[in-house]
Amino acid sequence: MTIATRILAATDFSPTGDRALEEGARLARATGAGFVIVHAVPREPESLRLIDSSFSRADVQNSLERRARKALQDRSGESDPEMKIEIHVRTGKPAPAIMKAAAETEADLVVVGHEGSGVVDRLLLGSVAFSLVRSAPQRVLVVRAPSRPIRNILVALDLTDFSPVLLAEAVRWARAEGAMVHVLYAWEAAGLAEYTSAMPSVPGGNIDQVIVDSARTRLQGLVEEAGASGLTVHTYVRPGAASQEVTELADKLDSCMVVIGSHGRQGFSRMFLGNTAERVLRRAQVNVLVLKPSPDAEPAAEDTDEEWDV
Repeated sequence: MTIATRILAATDFSPTGDRALEEGARLARATGAGFVIVHAVPREPESLRLIDSSFSRADVQNSLERRARKALQDRSGESDPEMKIEIHVRTGKPAPAIMKAAAETEADLVVVGHEGSGVVDRLLLGSVAFSLVRSAPQRVLVVRAPSRPIRNILVALDLTDFSPVLLAEAVRWARAEGAMVHVLYAWEAAGLAEYTSAMPSVPGGNIDQVIVDSARTRLQGLVEEAGASGLTVHTYVRPGAASQEVTELADKLDSCMVVIGSHGRQGFSRMFLGNTAERVLRRAQVNVLVLKPSPDAEPAAEDTDEEWDV
């Protein structure tokens, strides 16, 4: 069981880009996956036309390839001549260029660096990493933490039909990394009283315990179906906003990676993956792996009342 057959790492040679490069190389070495490095140049500067130079586009390509190999060696601290590396330099907007390279090289995992923080984070992350997470059909690993073996995999489930896929992915990574699995379901208690007051069959005073017991039973069933035998698995059912519960638990776990799903809902209010995935990507201080349902999967139900998105 392997996490990928071909891993593509995108770098702009910034510190965050090099971090993605290092993590992609680590995963490729650990799994034997093919490794592809992509550097996208937005466009050729007009001022280059004013330079009388004998350098050709091929020279620029070779120079950038040498830079990519040096960055990889500097970050990993070693040279691995046995490791097969493809290096592609593309011209164009970074996100589309990276997605095109991923399709052409048949990469099934894209690794990209997390950029910025705070208010600036929304602008920077939205420009490349968020575009990839939103649009790329592949799984996208957004790297924030230093490259190191993963000890804990935290998978956030909402108990929809996509949950088994997410849990199976977490189990696959846990086996590859020798990590423990942590399964979290967070439910928001706000507004429940208004519903239960109109539902006489529901024991309003015990609604919290009913939800907790039901969620635990369903999580245990999913764990058994995921084939997690031999792994250490912890399950959590917590009241609270999902994004907050995910980020708080991830921060407490050592060497953690979060696995989360994006339902790919349409509409302005869902522009950035939906609230939970977007907020986790912004707030979590760990690496986040985002999966999307296949194109032929049943679409998630749309919220018709925009007040649900506040």
